[in-house]
Amino acid sequence: TVRDLDVTPGRVIFEDDGVKLFRSQPFEKRVLLNKGRVSIDDQQLTCGGIVFPLSQISSASVVSGRNLTFVCDGVDYTVRGGKRFNPLKYIFLFNRLDTLMHRKSADKYFNLEV
Repeated sequence: TVRDLDVTPGRVIFEDDGVKLFRSQPFEKRVLLNKGRVSIDDQQLTCGGIVFPLSQISSASVVSGRNLTFVCDGVDYTVRGGKRFNPLKYIFLFNRLDTLMHRKSADKYFNLEV
């Protein structure tokens, strides 16, 4: 499980190929920023070469099963993966690693303790 995951600083924890990254501000047309691989380590989420510091991610959610939406530094983004893409594992990590979500306990559902 993610809770038992041994995190090595600077080492990729998860990665997925074949994703698209969009800027998805409310009431605006979604803008494709990049295509490629998404990965996450203990400090950052990288998508198609664009880096998002985890310390700046304030919220995240799963939408329609294969979309990861998140807010980084006040801007909304969506990562859309293929049929086998599991955005939930990224949400669990956002709530475990050093993000604003974790520090503020913004997501009570995914921060449940056993």
